[in-house]
Formats: sequence, C-alpha cells, structure tokens
Amino acid sequence: MKLNKALITILQILTFNVNNIFPAKIFLDLGDVLVETSKTKALGNIVPELLNFVFTGNLPFNLKEEFEAFLINNYGVDNTSGLPLIYRSWQNGSINSADMVEDFKKKINQSKISKQKKDLYTKIAENYSPQRLVNTIQISSSGIKNLKKIKENGHDIYIISNWDKDSFPLIYKELAKLFSKFPQENITISGYVGMVKPDANIYDYVIKKYNLSKEDLKNSWFIDDRIENINAAKKAGFNAIKHDSWHKTKKILKNNKLI
Repeated sequence: MKLNKALITILQILTFNVNNIFPAKIFLDLGDVLVETSKTKALGNIVPELLNFVFTGNLPFNLKEEFEAFLINNYGVDNTSGLPLIYRSWQNGSINSADMVEDFKKKINQSKISKQKKDLYTKIAENYSPQRLVNTIQISSSGIKNLKKIKENGHDIYIISNWDKDSFPLIYKELAKLFSKFPQENITISGYVGMVKPDANIYDYVIKKYNLSKEDLKNSWFIDDRIENINAAKKAGFNAIKHDSWHKTKKILKNNKLI
C-alpha cells in the first residue's frame, strides 16, 4: 500500500507541468504587441483633408513617416530610437498631450509647406489627443490569444510600455478586456514613472520594483517590437524576443517551452 502511494506521488510529479513549479516572468510591450492602431479609424479622422491632398497631385503612401520627419525637423531626433525627440517628453510625462498637440499645430502653421499639407498635418496632429488616440487603438486578437496561452502555462505576466499619462487612463478603461488580465501592480507605464525605454533606468526600476535577482532574470522574458528596447533589455539581464508578428513570437515561446 505504501509502495503504491509512493509510485502515485512520483507519477504525479513526473506529469506535473514544470512551468507551474518554476513560472517565468513575461514582460510585454503594449503598442504593436498587445494593441494595434486601426488604420481605418485613424484615416477616418482625416478623410476630407486626405482627399484634398490627393486631388492636388500628392501621394499619401508614407504619411506617418513624412509627418514624423516633419516633427524631427522641428524638434530634433531621439538618437536612441530614431523617433522625434518630442515623443520622449510626451511619453515620460514632462509635456501633456494638449500642449504638445497645440505646439504641433503652431509649427505646422508657421511652416512653409503647402496649404493642403498644412490642413492634413493639422488633422494628423489631432490624432495625438487622448480621446482621438484611444479611438484608433484596438486589442490585437493574436496578442490576447497568445497572452491567454502564456497565462494558462502558469507564467507571471507584466506590461512595460512607453505610453503617455493622459491617454492611458482612457485606454485602460476602453480595453478592459485586455488590462483585466494583469494585476495593476504588474503594469509599468512610462508617463507615470517618468522614464522611457530604452533608457537603462526604466529596466533598473522594473528589476527593483519586482525584486528580481540574477537568477530571476534568467527566467524573465521581455517582448517588444523595437530593437533598441530589446537590446537594452538584454543588457539589463533579461531574455528578450524581438516581436515582428505573433506567428514568429509564438514559435520562439514554444521553442523555449513557455507555451
């Protein structure tokens, strides 16, 4: 009888999911990982100006890149990310959305670009306002599907995201289906902590916040769509996955026995 009980115990241990004994800590980005911009909704806010722009002989194929080039020309470039430097101030909370949008409009109005482009850029600038921004954001269906698999395998999940402090309360409410899966204390937003990825201090902050030892970091994974954030995470001691699509990220998670 005692031998049978011992065998049963051994079998239970052997068949138990090892991930439940040693769960990994998975840190995920928001933009283009768990949430995505609806191009249809974003373009819907600028249709009249966009049509007028096209009718005057302009091609709208790279609007986002062209607008960000305009911002870089006016505000400078963030050498760590290649993005407009103003984004850093916006995402670390040192400038609010309303003031930033108004300054965008001022610089657009003062520029020497055509009237059609001024009208279009002004509408694009308005998409940075909190409510407009939230209206164009939606949950990634692949993201939430794979997030569920990660949770089912017993891993701890976290968010660490560059996001402005004005729109985040709105998106948190609007996308409750996503955020309800995370304990509030497991969410780190740049606009609230005054630090942005890929700066080393935000990774140090996360390590201290969750009391991660060197051993913990060996079983901690960082998923982000920007290579500079991935490189910084690796330097801080995390394992890291450069996210291009959930199809590719899922394969990497499977190969590392995380799902």
